Amino acid sequence: MTLKALTTQLLASITLLLCVTAGANAMPHMGNLQLWLDGSDVDGNNAPDVLANGSSVTTWFDKSGNGFNATSSGISAPTYVSVAPNLGGAPALRFDNGGNGGNNLLTNAGVMGTFGSSEATMFTVYNANLPTGNNHFGISTTGTAANEVDLFAAGSFNGDFRASRLNNLNLGFPTTTGAHIKGVQTSAANGWRLSVDGVPTPTQPHNFATAGALTLGRSNHGSSRFDGEIAEVLIYNSDLSQADYNQTVNYLSAKYGITATPPPAQGEMVLRLAATDYDPNTGVWTDSSGKGHHASASGGGANPMLVPNATPAGVPAVMFDGSSDRFDIPNAVGNGLDNAGGAEVFIVLQTTLDPQPGTPDGRVRTGLWNFGEAGAVAHYPWIDGNIYDEFGSNQRPSSGNPTQDLTELHIYNVSTQDGSWQNFINNELLHTNNGSQFNGFVLNPTLGSHGGGFWFDGKVVEVRIYAGDFNEDERTAIYNELVQTALTANVVPEPATATLAMLSLTGLLLRRRRAA
Repeated sequence: MTLKALTTQLLASITLLLCVTAGANAMPHMGNLQLWLDGSDVDGNNAPDVLANGSSVTTWFDKSGNGFNATSSGISAPTYVSVAPNLGGAPALRFDNGGNGGNNLLTNAGVMGTFGSSEATMFTVYNANLPTGNNHFGISTTGTAANEVDLFAAGSFNGDFRASRLNNLNLGFPTTTGAHIKGVQTSAANGWRLSVDGVPTPTQPHNFATAGALTLGRSNHGSSRFDGEIAEVLIYNSDLSQADYNQTVNYLSAKYGITATPPPAQGEMVLRLAATDYDPNTGVWTDSSGKGHHASASGGGANPMLVPNATPAGVPAVMFDGSSDRFDIPNAVGNGLDNAGGAEVFIVLQTTLDPQPGTPDGRVRTGLWNFGEAGAVAHYPWIDGNIYDEFGSNQRPSSGNPTQDLTELHIYNVSTQDGSWQNFINNELLHTNNGSQFNGFVLNPTLGSHGGGFWFDGKVVEVRIYAGDFNEDERTAIYNELVQTALTANVVPEPATATLAMLSLTGLLLRRRRAA
């Protein structure tokens, strides 16, 4: 093979690899999927539809492979909309709330017989208009609840996969009209949950029941007919994990241009502030977790300084002057952490002063952050050298004066959940408080100060916050990664998965060339 041919083959292979990598999350979760109705693939053949705009749709084919096609029940069928403006311009099916009982699709009843485990998850993407003279509408019927109604103008009446209807659920939205992603999950272990655009309502008791068949376009309440477009429906015969749920919500959000904020999954990073991403000119510390929780300098004085080559690894650090340097962090960083059951924080830092036991130093009156609900100041450390912290807790215990020298670069970690709060320095347990309760973060969290004149004095290299609580192996893995990337000299970062694959591919092609 010539060098030109080898280069062409390599570039083609790399392009294919990048396309596969980029599209890895461009699909919903597929495990336990029982029904998949897609408005952009009405005939279910994974190819663009050739339907005319406004044409009647008498069969909406199930593309899950299970054959549970939705078919017209004998009354006027919904119509095909080639471009639904409120759904990102994607195709959808139009239900007009008119005719003899409104437009109606009835699936093969078999899909309702696939829930032997009494668990279910359902997603519906819709754009709703409130019908004239009618202040509620039914998107579908999945349960046996009497007078089941999906959504109500002032709240929610929902009977999805239930034998009884739940009334006036607080959705936190001013209206349920417009374009939304509606999700329902239920299981005996986790209860019944309704979400709109990923945001969950309070968990309700599990009361599982299924209707004889899935009806789209109205509920079993005779006057509750749907007026709007339905773009996609997915039904699973399991209660999806948060990670699998988020995968599907994020797929639907990107496809239809609907902003969705599902709770983070266990182990998901919700904040990463690395000093390499801080701009001292603007005072903006960019969150590189991908969540957009960017921090802003707000101490009132000059922006905190950036110190280059502050660690043996040659990475910079943000300098906090102990008198006016602070960052405000968006409240959204704590969204959904109560659903995840806890949080983990890691911070790479060093202090300017560290009083030794028995020798208090009145110059040390430092704060660190405000992420708890105890209403007391987090000190790192206090004048006696003790650490007092309330990260993600309703209590602020004293962790004592650690044996580690806080004036040297080190890694501080807190694990918080209901009934357990632990902190660590350099992966060594410092203190345990089993009376702590986790309720998410306080409003208006800060880094660098807790208020009341208590400011952090020292350097911060990186801050990471994860959803959920880690076991020892998971915690150690994050600790070792931070040691290598921030505290160890002359470390070459481990290549990303895609880069490793490319290098392997290059080697394979070169070996083939030599063999030829």
